[in-house]
Amino acid sequence: MQPQQSILVKLETELGVALRANNILIDIKLFTRGNLRYRFKAGRTDANGTLLIMYSALEKQRASKAMQLLMDYNTPLTDCDPRVELSAPSDAELRTAAQAVLQNFGTQPDWTVPWPANSQIEAAPVTVELLDATTQKTMLCVHRRTNSEFWRPSGN
Repeated sequence: MQPQQSILVKLETELGVALRANNILIDIKLFTRGNLRYRFKAGRTDANGTLLIMYSALEKQRASKAMQLLMDYNTPLTDCDPRVELSAPSDAELRTAAQAVLQNFGTQPDWTVPWPANSQIEAAPVTVELLDATTQKTMLCVHRRTNSEFWRPSGN
């Protein structure tokens, strides 16, 4: 990933309807020569079910982690492949990750407050090829809630 690049993630149903899902935590995996190098919490969707992932936010995470684990986080993001993977971890995966951080470091990770709304959706990981300054990518989701303002077609 290069400093001028960003990714605009949009959640949609399988019918192509915008899924206005707020507070969905998105993970990003970065690779070097096809091998997994980094996995970061990229951020949370807004009320429109969108998230803009900026290079600067990922670099800030990498630099922060490098302060504690230099050898694990010493590869610049600019050395990573242009192909990344985005996912919305399940609630069970998030709970397992939070428990692991608590056990290993004695504190809850900052992304647990507020707790992500990932239990409300199910989404398959998607691969993104970063070619332009801003790459748009849709994540197809199955919505688990009904009778809610959470899911409504765009423009309504």
